[in-house]
Amino acid sequence: MSTPISQEDFLKLKTLFMESFDESDALAEEIVGYAKTYGEIRFLSDNGKVITMLCLAELEDGYKYLFAVATSPSYRGRGLFSDNFSVYAGKNENIICIPQSDSLFSLYRKLGFTQEIFIFNTSVVGDGSLRKHLLSNYDMDFEMLYRIYKSSCFYPKKPKELFMSTMRCHLLYGGTVISDGSFYALCGVGENSRNIYEICVPKGSENRAAELIKGCVSGVAAASLAADFTTSLRNSGLTYNAKRIAAFRQGADIPKNNINNSSWKSLYINILYN
Repeated sequence: MSTPISQEDFLKLKTLFMESFDESDALAEEIVGYAKTYGEIRFLSDNGKVITMLCLAELEDGYKYLFAVATSPSYRGRGLFSDNFSVYAGKNENIICIPQSDSLFSLYRKLGFTQEIFIFNTSVVGDGSLRKHLLSNYDMDFEMLYRIYKSSCFYPKKPKELFMSTMRCHLLYGGTVISDGSFYALCGVGENSRNIYEICVPKGSENRAAELIKGCVSGVAAASLAADFTTSLRNSGLTYNAKRIAAFRQGADIPKNNINNSSWKSLYINILYN
């Protein structure tokens, strides 16, 4: 459900995003623009200035994704985000978020995000054999990438519009994409350009993870993967460690065993988007 936001408030929300994260107008336009058109935005103002905001998007099966959380630097430490969230979020909503930093998990825990979701990091020496499939930003086939994502085991999935926005943000951050049509790998930026942020394959092909990692990197590099890929890593003799990446708040009146007959530990949200 879209949220009616005036153009004046939209510009103020973009300004807050850029001020909070020192990011470009293009990135603010993409993220806040998605929230304005497809998501839900809640914000507080002071003397005409937007000082804190949060955005939510619908995921499949009734889950919601909390993203683009920002508070003006000069207003931090006053509990504004907590106030905004407490007023807005329904107690029976299942909500997933990716805290901007590890230190913020304690804040989210106070708001009911008591369950943590992990990704798994591994280090490999790759041969770079798949880097010939590095896609150009100018002819990126977003539809192909979405088909791979849609058929993957990742759950809960983003709607198509949010997935496309996520991919555009990845490129705006300077990231790259490797894909031969049967998988995709999202690679890092700058000094981390060889590292893999995410690998996605159609469901049932998770055992390809180790070979794909090695083919997508040249030399020593790191990769982050969803829990479904850990069996492939073990079978290939690769060691890995867990890192908490997201927090989950389960609706107060929703039975613990009623999350799509699946453990909340298997939940996964693809790539950082806030």
